[in-house]
Amino acid sequence: MAVTAPFASLLLVIGALLLFGKVWPSRLGLVATAGIACLSYLRWRIMDTIPWGGDFGELWWPVTCLAVEVFGMFDAAILLALLARPTNRTPEADAGEARLRALWASDESALPSVDVFIATYNEPREVLEKTILGCLALEWPNAKVWVLDDGRRPWVRDLKPAEQQERQGRQHQPCD
Repeated sequence: MAVTAPFASLLLVIGALLLFGKVWPSRLGLVATAGIACLSYLRWRIMDTIPWGGDFGELWWPVTCLAVEVFGMFDAAILLALLARPTNRTPEADAGEARLRALWASDESALPSVDVFIATYNEPREVLEKTILGCLALEWPNAKVWVLDDGRRPWVRDLKPAEQQERQGRQHQPCD
C-alpha cells in the first residue's frame, strides 16, 4: 500500500484528464497535472518517508535529500510557469516576412547575402544529402550553402561541385 500511495492521486488525475479529453491537450492541463503530481509526491515524501521522531543521525540524510528534491521541483515549477504562458509571435513574423518580400520585389540587391554552413561529422550519406537539398531549397536570392568537412570521407568530396576552397586538413565546399 505504501508503494502505490504517491501514485494513487496521480492516477486519479490522469484518469480524469482522459475522461474529460479537452483538458489534456491544453498547456494549463499539463501544468496542473504535473503540479498535482508533485504536491502529492511531496506529501508522501514528507509524511511517510522521513523518520521525524529520530535523532540527528537519522534525520540529516533524508532531510538533505528532501531539500535537494524541493529545490529541483521549485526549479521545474519556474520552467512550467514560463511554458504555460505561450506568446503568439505569428503577427510579428508575418510582418517581418512581408517587409522582406516587399524589399525583395523592389530591390533584390538590398537584401543581405546569406551563407549557410553545414558542419558534418560522421553523418550518413542520406542525411547529409537531405540536409544539402533542404538548404539549397531556401527562398533567398543570394544564399550560398557550404559543406564543412575534414576530408576523411571520400564520398563527401563526390557531393561537391567543381568550385571549392580548401584549407590544410579542412575543406569548405560550396553547394550552389
